[in-house]
Amino acid sequence: MQIQHVVHLPYLHTHRNIRIFLPPAYFTTNNYFQVLYMQDGQNVLDGKDSFGKPWAVGNFISKRAKAKQAIVVAIDHGHGSRSAEYAPFKTYRNGGGNGDAYLYSIKDHIKPLIDAEFRTMTDKQNTWLIGSSLGGLISFYGGLKMPDVFGKVVSFSPSFWYNPQVIKEFHPTSTLWDSSFYVAGSMKESYGMTETLRHTYWRLKSLGIPEERLRVVVRDKGKHNEVFWSKEFKLMYNHLI
Repeated sequence: MQIQHVVHLPYLHTHRNIRIFLPPAYFTTNNYFQVLYMQDGQNVLDGKDSFGKPWAVGNFISKRAKAKQAIVVAIDHGHGSRSAEYAPFKTYRNGGGNGDAYLYSIKDHIKPLIDAEFRTMTDKQNTWLIGSSLGGLISFYGGLKMPDVFGKVVSFSPSFWYNPQVIKEFHPTSTLWDSSFYVAGSMKESYGMTETLRHTYWRLKSLGIPEERLRVVVRDKGKHNEVFWSKEFKLMYNHLI
């Protein structure tokens, strides 16, 4: 079941559409569920508003065992404000700088709404932050910025080039020993992706993430698009759920 809801986000001085997917097990059990907060919500569930082929994560999750199903909160991007909201640091040419306000909007306004309305597991170990490209950048940053809120962090093809400070300089606000990171990209996407992900692995290791909670993957094939990320989502989900 999919529900759409418009949320007021005062930190960003805007309203934003969110798409909430409730899995079949939500209606046939009394279980509480993990929650996946996903960026670029237009692309996550169905093809109505997507850019290219949608990820169709709801269809995939619906086919999992009841104990492996989760709630998805797909947060629409802000169109013209997407780059600003998904980049925590300002850039000379491309803007950015509203990433913190965006993350606090999830923490203080979207997550409390979801937790109050639905049967959710509210702790960090059951709260995911997921995105691709610039959405992968802000999701990765969110895992460092708010490790006490988001305990499972998924970043596909992260655009670290846009804000290199995220991977090179930014230090988490608390320890990451109980956080899980899944980062993936393809060597076919862009020059330097392999080296970027290699550096990402060692950077996360240096921040104290144990090997069993860390997975950084470089695929041989895959373009920088929704088709690749949809496939990677399925592999990631089976690994982390």
